[in-house]
Amino acid sequence: MKDTVQTHTDTHEGARVIVGRNGGKLRPFTPETSRLAAQARAEKRMRLYAEGAGLAVVDHALVKQYGEDAHIVERARTLQEIATTPDAGKAAVMADASLRKAQGLEDKTPITTGGNVTNVLILDADAAEAIRRALGDVVDAE
Repeated sequence: MKDTVQTHTDTHEGARVIVGRNGGKLRPFTPETSRLAAQARAEKRMRLYAEGAGLAVVDHALVKQYGEDAHIVERARTLQEIATTPDAGKAAVMADASLRKAQGLEDKTPITTGGNVTNVLILDADAAEAIRRALGDVVDAE
C-alpha cells in the first residue's frame, strides 16, 4: 500500500502543513516548539519520578505531615543518618555533599585560569566556621 501523505502550504499562516493519512494536520517542529516539547517531557519525567518516590515512602506519618513532599523529607532524613554515621566512610562524605547541595549550602564553581579548570568549593559562613572548629589549629583559614 502506497503512503498517501500530501504536503501543501497554508496561505493564511504561511507555515508548511503536512496532511497525514487520516486527514490530520501536523506542523513541523520549529526551534521554539522543539524547546517547549523538550521542556514538557522533562516536567512530565520529574512529576512521574516524584509520584513514584511518593509511593515508596516507608514512614506513613511523613505522608500525613508533609503530603506530596514526604519523599523529600524521608530522603533527607536517610542522607542525614548516613552523613552522621562514623563508620560510613565515603558514603558519609557523599551523603553530606548531597545534603549540602540540596540545601544550597555549597556550590562547586569551576574557575578557569590560563586554560586550567579548578573546582572551588564555596561554603556559607556557618559551614566554614564549623570546619575551622573541627580542624582546630591544624589549618589557619585566615
